[in-house]
Amino acid sequence: MKNKDYDLTNKNKFLENKVIAVEQRLMNFEQSQLSKKIEIAGIPEVEGETLQEIISKTAAKLSFTTNDIELVNWSRTGKSNVICLDMKNDDAKKNVAWGS
Repeated sequence: MKNKDYDLTNKNKFLENKVIAVEQRLMNFEQSQLSKKIEIAGIPEVEGETLQEIISKTAAKLSFTTNDIELVNWSRTGKSNVICLDMKNDDAKKNVAWGS
């Protein structure tokens, strides 16, 4: 009976440590994904202007190229339009954020 308790206690500790490790990996992954995201809000709508034109103009003003962008999402919530850019890597975002 003591051996069974000991084995179960060890297995429980092992599984707890494994859960902690998986949570840490998930948190690191989420942070790495966030480190490449840029949200742009407050750009007024111009009739006939396409999302591609908005992105190109914004890229020019923020000193990056559309080649630095991996994915674009545009959501309309009420009156606000939010454009989410997923940059190809952290350096691309750093260059935008600091204007380098």
